Amino acid sequence: MPPHMVPTKGMAFPTYDDPYNFYKTYAYHAGFDIKKSRTHKSIHEVCCTREGKHVSKVADCDRQRRRPSKKMGCKAYVKLRHNHDGVVLSSVQYDVVELQHNHPLTPSPSAVKHMRAHKNHDDTAMKIVDTMQESHVPQSCIMGVLYDLHGGLDKIPFTTRDVENR
Repeated sequence: MPPHMVPTKGMAFPTYDDPYNFYKTYAYHAGFDIKKSRTHKSIHEVCCTREGKHVSKVADCDRQRRRPSKKMGCKAYVKLRHNHDGVVLSSVQYDVVELQHNHPLTPSPSAVKHMRAHKNHDDTAMKIVDTMQESHVPQSCIMGVLYDLHGGLDKIPFTTRDVENR
């Protein structure tokens, strides 16, 4: 990955959304999912979704679903510090940047698009989907139209299930 795409301590941005979107883009290309974590008055943390450990509420023998938790205790995160000039926000910068993961990453675009933070719901395409669903167009035909609009199934920014759940 090019060095200009990797977040580093001290990088400054004018608004809160800019460092979040920068880290989100880095996470997309690196192959992991992110979430907004802890928030204080002037500090926000954005971390890997595999942060933390799962604490089971039921015994293993009573578990109804066999799907294990994705949490693995990953320590990768960034801490955003808000700098103020009096009352006005002057900048937001990366105060702490930890990039090491304790799990394999999935840099494949076809796998990354299924991650929650990287799902892009194109408003125009979703309006078309809503109109077709209201007209009772079959799901396979809707996906066919999206396939043609985006130039291939792998280029559609959401899944068939996302369209069904709309």
